[in-house]
Amino acid sequence: MPVIKGTRIPARLIVGQLAGGESIESIMEAYALTEEQVRATLGYAAERLGAETVYVVAGQ
Repeated sequence: MPVIKGTRIPARLIVGQLAGGESIESIMEAYALTEEQVRATLGYAAERLGAETVYVVAGQ
């Protein structure tokens, strides 16, 4: 499971919280992260998604 460098915080936790509407600032405060760490986590997620084909099924 990928974690944020220098921490044990799973990248998926941060991405999930952002997707759920949490602000970058509140995540930075809650987990003692820098803005750079949060944005790098988003970059990692975007890179991973770019390497996969994702199919969206209507109604689900």
